[in-house]
Parts: sequence; C-alpha cells; structure tokens
Amino acid sequence: MKKNLIHICWFIPLTFVTTSLFSQPYSIKFEIKGQPNRKVILGTIKGDDFFAKDSTVSYSEIIHFSLPTNSESGIYRVILGQTPYARIMNEAPQHLDFIFNKEDIEICTEFKTPKDSAVVIQSVENDLWFSFHKFETNYQKEIALLEQEVDYFWSKQDTQNVLKKANEFNEKQSIRNLSIKQNCEKYSDLLAAKLIALFYEPVRDGHLSPDDRKKAYQKDYFTTIDFSDAELIKSAGYTDKVFQYLTTYNSPELTQKERETAYKKGVDIILSNTTKNIEVSEFITNYLCHGFEVLKMQNVIDHIKNSQVFSIKFEVKDQPNSMVTLGFVKGNDFIAIDSTRSNNEITCVSLPWQSESGIYRAILSDKHNKKSVNTVPRHIDFIFNKEHIEIKTTFTAPQDSAVVIHSRENELWFSFLNYETNYRKNITALEQEADNLWAKQDTANALKKTNEFNQTQITRNLMIEQNTQKHPELFATKIISLFIEPVKDGFLSPDERNKAFRKEYNKTAGIIKKPD
Repeated sequence: MKKNLIHICWFIPLTFVTTSLFSQPYSIKFEIKGQPNRKVILGTIKGDDFFAKDSTVSYSEIIHFSLPTNSESGIYRVILGQTPYARIMNEAPQHLDFIFNKEDIEICTEFKTPKDSAVVIQSVENDLWFSFHKFETNYQKEIALLEQEVDYFWSKQDTQNVLKKANEFNEKQSIRNLSIKQNCEKYSDLLAAKLIALFYEPVRDGHLSPDDRKKAYQKDYFTTIDFSDAELIKSAGYTDKVFQYLTTYNSPELTQKERETAYKKGVDIILSNTTKNIEVSEFITNYLCHGFEVLKMQNVIDHIKNSQVFSIKFEVKDQPNSMVTLGFVKGNDFIAIDSTRSNNEITCVSLPWQSESGIYRAILSDKHNKKSVNTVPRHIDFIFNKEHIEIKTTFTAPQDSAVVIHSRENELWFSFLNYETNYRKNITALEQEADNLWAKQDTANALKKTNEFNQTQITRNLMIEQNTQKHPELFATKIISLFIEPVKDGFLSPDERNKAFRKEYNKTAGIIKKPD
C-alpha cells in the first residue's frame, strides 16, 4: 500500500538550508560482481512499498551513492536490474536490502545472489544484520526439517521417536531465541537489534500434535512482538510478521468463503495486538487493506473497516477534570456525538470507520450551548478524515497552542492556521502603512510599501496553491484552498480597493462566499 508522506513547511529557516548544504554526506558503496551496465536505483522501503531516492548507471562493478546527513534511518534497497531469465519471464529485478543508520557503508556481493553473498566491509549495523541473516537462513532450513520429522513420527504414532525429536526441536528453538535476546541486549543501541528482535518467536512445542501446536503458536504469537516502535515502519519488519501470522490461517483445503472467514479471525487478532502506537496501528491497517485488495477479498476489507475504530486523543495542559464533548461543525451548528470525562489532562474518544470526514470540535468544559458555535466555551476545532489523531495543547488557548503529534490532515491544517494568523497581522499592518503614506503624499515610500503589500498577497496565494497541489488527497487542502483571495490592489484608493475586492471575491475559490 502506498502511504503518502507529508512534509509541511510554510517557512524554511535559512540556517537549516545552510547546514544541509555544507554537511558531509554519507558514502554508500557497493562492489557487485557480475553487475551489468544498467540503471541502479536506491530507495527506502516501508512494508511492501518502495520509494526511489536516487539512481545511477553502473559502468563497472563499483556503485556509489551519497546520502545527506538528514536522511532518515531505516531499511534501504538498491535495485540492481534484471537477470536475463528475469527479463524473459518478466520477473522482479535483483536487489539488496540493507540498513542505513547515519554511517558510511561498503558492501561486496554478487549480482545473481546479492543477499546471500553479501560481505560487509564497513558498517556496524549491516555487519550484525547480515550475520544474523546467514544464521537465520540456516536455522529455518534445519528447523523446518526437524518439524517434518516430528510430524512424521506423530502420524506414525511412534511415541519414542516423537519424544526424542520433539525435545531436539524445542531445544533448537529455545537456543535461537536465547541467541536473539542476548545479541539484542548486547547491541541495544543499533537499529539492527530492533529488527532482529522481531524474529523472536514463541516455541512451537513438538510434544503437541501439529494442529494443537499451530493453535498454541497462534495464541502466543503476539506475546513476543512489540508493535510500539514507529521507526520500524521504515522496513518490512512489521509487515513480514503480520504476513507470517496470516499464513497460519490459510490452507489449500479451504474454500474461498472458509478462507475469508479464517482470515477475518486472524485480522481481528492482529488489529487488537497492534494498538500501542497510533502510527503503527494505522500502517498495519493500511497494509492489511491493500493486501486483501490484491487478493480481491472485499469481504475481508469491509470487515476490517467495519471493526476499525479511530482513536482521537487530546493532551490538554491545565485541563480540569470535566466533561469533554465531541461533535462536528456544520455552518453555525454544533452537533454533539460523544462525551467523556477528562482524566489527568488526557481525553480519549473514538470514532467508527463510518464517521464522516469534516471539521470536528472538542469542547473542553461542561457548560456549553450545543446549538450555537458563538457561545461555546474553550474548544479546539480539528479535521477528521479516517485516521488516528493525537494533539497536545493548553486549556487557556487550545486552538493557538495546538501541537499535532499524529495526523497528516491536522499537521497541514494547523501549520496553515499558524501561518495564516501571522499573515493576517502582517498584511493589515502593511495596508495601513501604505494608506498612511499615500495620505501624507509620500510617493516614494508609498510606492515601495504598496508593492510590498501587493507582493505579499500574491506570494500567499501562490503558497496556498502549491501546498494544495502537493497534497490533493487530503481533506485539509480542500479547506485551505478556500483561503485564496483576490489581491487587494494597494494602488487603488481604499474605497475602490474594497469594491474591486468584493467584485472578484466569489471567483477565487469557485464557490459563492460571503464577503467579510
């Protein structure tokens, strides 16, 4: 599934730009034996999605990239191109996944077997990561063979050999888990350790029959995984674990309807165990929906959506322990839909998937008029559009103090509101200054200030247009686009300027709007 990443920046400080320009980039170097002369692409992965960042053409077996110092840490992928067989069969190109975590990297490998042949020359992260991969590859072959033997003796009711092989099978799993635990503790500062920790699994008890063993494994699966670290979204770690769990519910003997029923059961368990972190929960839900869309299982998608509840969380400094009312705003009407009591400055409410998108309001105290937006006490207005939301603010100034912790929609919305507040103060002052200078017949300064007044309005409209075009999928952009206005021409007298403004006002947003 595609997850759109939103970077909102209404103003970029010069110091940030200067730092980025002169910081030393990280060197990413590969020596690929047998690498053909073709385009090589470097990018990041998030679950099943690949995001290209850079590309080059390989004219030798040496491939070199540079990553700026502000590059995000996570699993990166270098796509090397297709083998001759893959081109004929239209199969995926060869690629190598590796960890980038603020260090120079050098890896040698072979074009035909990039992952299995990888030798890390420089990189603490990848030295641990690829060492574990080689260990895990051998382990999975050995443990699969052992389980087959255990199951064989179960089918023959050979108790003596079942006990012998089951002990060996269980011990091998326990030793692996201990090795993972010890290495993750030893290298706890590395991103590789966090990814390796995801491989820790409950022991599949060989003393149980195959069916009972699978049921016990399904029951205990999520007791060993922590789905609270949003950093691991920038890898295939979480999605691989979810996929692995879902495969335990599949069987070639199942009909399509039976398979959908089994998947629904698995999905319910997955969703209930991935709620610790809002961003992770949203990521897993999107991954599941996309996966079942590929499988053309709309019934499972509908089940996910119908059972999903969106978390709306406010942390309000100095919030009294009072009833908080949640509702949505339509024109001048406030329609209350839920209420709860705040607890130690924390307020949590939920919205079902079917909730309509729009502007919602959280009224932060007990006394309010539910019918009129003009008499409500302290409140915060925000956008809901099918996503989890977390916002920090203060009780004294909830709207102006809002800091968005999680919500793509509200990150854009509150960023714009902050920009717009400053713009309104600035443009009003500029208009007054220009009018005063014209009144004093100070032509030189009046011309200068009027040009600044006009240009500031043009720049604002252009900025709104660019940001709304950048994120057309967001509900926030539809609202922000309504703020585009005709330029008040400072070269006209105040009366003529306002007449021209009113005349052109309704044309700018493509709707009928009431003048201020």
